[in-house]
Amino acid sequence: MKYTDLMSTREALQQRPDIPDEDIDDVIAIAQELQDADRARADHASLAEVEEVAGELDIDPAYVEEALGELMRRRADAAADQEQQDATRRRLLLGGAATVGGTLLLGMLWVATALPGLWSSAADLDRATAQLDVVIDRQASLAPQLVALAGGEAAGLTTAVQAVRDADTVPDRLAAADALGTAMATALAALPPGDDAAQQLRLNLQYEITGTANRIATEQARYEAARVVHEQAHAGLRAGIATSLGLAR
Repeated sequence: MKYTDLMSTREALQQRPDIPDEDIDDVIAIAQELQDADRARADHASLAEVEEVAGELDIDPAYVEEALGELMRRRADAAADQEQQDATRRRLLLGGAATVGGTLLLGMLWVATALPGLWSSAADLDRATAQLDVVIDRQASLAPQLVALAGGEAAGLTTAVQAVRDADTVPDRLAAADALGTAMATALAALPPGDDAAQQLRLNLQYEITGTANRIATEQARYEAARVVHEQAHAGLRAGIATSLGLAR
């Protein structure tokens, strides 16, 4: 296309109020494509020949009008493609969010199925611990009676009782209770002979000490069974998640 011809086409387009200045280059390019294609079909010319002719000839005004329509069509197609892409992205985002939400809900439901067992085992362990504390405290409460029968301090019973009182954990309390039981048995054996009334008091106390020791053994076995069940209930991923979220202990 000659420079003067190109300028005449550009100037003609610039005079048209229906064509924005920023679209002029696109219209010229499309019109050139359409005109070159028609000439190639009409003359059966090679691409090189078409380019040579295009460089020498002006663009027919009829192709300018067709180029305007083609530009609008291309832009409409591009906008439709963009809208389709945007819609696809929105569906993917919404689907992903729904999937994440659904997965999270299923995960929470999965974790929730472990809660009844966790709560039940914790309650059973609490009851077993409380009952064990009761019988250990009962054992410690018998020591002053033994001290009174002995006429004062008897084989370090006061110290052994204090150790039971100071113990914070179940294993520590059991160890202190075992030590107190041994001290009480020793103190009983060391009691001097007394009158019938003293002997009866001694016998009654011995029965209580022996009965309490048996109760401690029974409650300890129940505690150990509850502890095992509690540990088993806390084994596994569901229980670990529930515990970490503060839903169980």
